[in-house]
Amino acid sequence: MVQSGVHWYTSIALTAFLCEKYRWLFVGTIMPTDKKDRKGDDPPFLKLSNGALKYVKRGWYREAVIEKKTTSCSKYKIQCSTWRDKKQVMFIHTKCVGSSNGYTVQRHQKGSARRITIETPLVRNKYADHYNAVDKNDRDSTDYSTTIRTTRYYLRIFFWILDRVVYTCYVVVCSLANANRK
Repeated sequence: MVQSGVHWYTSIALTAFLCEKYRWLFVGTIMPTDKKDRKGDDPPFLKLSNGALKYVKRGWYREAVIEKKTTSCSKYKIQCSTWRDKKQVMFIHTKCVGSSNGYTVQRHQKGSARRITIETPLVRNKYADHYNAVDKNDRDSTDYSTTIRTTRYYLRIFFWILDRVVYTCYVVVCSLANANRK
């Protein structure tokens, strides 16, 4: 989506927009870059060079918080966390802002049958809990589709909407069933 010259991909600008306009919490990943000219809305961390990655152990992470003000002068915080797993992963989020001491994750180690425990930022756990929702939706809509082949665009739109409604009803029923079990 493009709005007034701004490209909306996962970025600090998108995070600020969603937080200011809709008061949404946001968790997303971005690709770290090694660009030298930096702007105000660029992530505070650069991409680690291949040489640096060799010396930074798995589980290393850094966090930085950006404090912003809305037009109504209320404050909110955006946190950028960079973490080294097998490669460098960078998160931008407004959820669970703060220090992530004491969080770990189990990972496979090359050449070993056992898992190792490495440190992780808290946001990685929150992201892992929910990141697959879009993929599940796409997969389920492919497997259980009411779509038919037609050249009539209005029928394709109708069946696409019908698929979304049926899938949304399915998610609501599953959520209610899980809530009743607890």
